[in-house]
Amino acid sequence: AAKDKSPTIGVGLRVTSTGAKSYIFETSLNNKTIRMTIGDVSNYSIVKARDEAISLKAMTNKGIDPRQVIAAAIVAKEAEAAALVTLESRESVTLSMAWDEYLK
Repeated sequence: AAKDKSPTIGVGLRVTSTGAKSYIFETSLNNKTIRMTIGDVSNYSIVKARDEAISLKAMTNKGIDPRQVIAAAIVAKEAEAAALVTLESRESVTLSMAWDEYLK
């Protein structure tokens, strides 16, 4: 028999009072329940949501909080974007601008 990917991985469907539907992941980590949104049903098939839940469950099985991993990735991406803006603004300084600043 084929190995069944059972619902024990923690994937579920949440429907809000307004009718919005999204897949969620729920599990226990350090004796506390954690729940996070995987994504809207219009963007995720149940298969993709289940695969994401399996990935998230693998993290929690190692004691890693996926919410912190995602938050750290967002912070890193924002820092990278800020550094790029700073670099672009430095590159846009002309010799004339620098000379004017030097004369001041």
